[in-house]
Amino acid sequence: MQANLAEIGIRVTLVAGDGRQVLTKSRARNHQMALLRWSTDYFDPNSNAQFFCENGDDPDASPLKVMAWRCHFQDAELTAMARQGTLEGDTTKRLALYGAMQRAFFERGPMAFMLQRNEVAVVRRGVSGLKLGLMADYTKYGALEKG
Repeated sequence: MQANLAEIGIRVTLVAGDGRQVLTKSRARNHQMALLRWSTDYFDPNSNAQFFCENGDDPDASPLKVMAWRCHFQDAELTAMARQGTLEGDTTKRLALYGAMQRAFFERGPMAFMLQRNEVAVVRRGVSGLKLGLMADYTKYGALEKG
């Protein structure tokens, strides 16, 4: 990672840290760069849009302490779009709005998305009924059977 960043003119010293330490430092807004993982809280694009794009109030006492706030990232247009997306009732317009927001964020935002988490489950022969969900809360064990 250091070598790849150096190729585009960014010099970094990577310091390994326990996940809790890194998260605590980023929540305190004391980081210059952090490698973090994220998964959505609920199945709606607003979960991601608000977390990454909305920061209308940047002081330490802000009531919304999302990733945009943690990184001091303020973009009035993206904040307005994130707020508008929660109110848009037309599915086609909402999809277009979130698509435009995502493209704008990739151009202007302070974060780079590198990897996507993948969940794997293995069951032995004769076991059936496991339903893996897209989020841990949606994995279903109630139909498990040993046959």
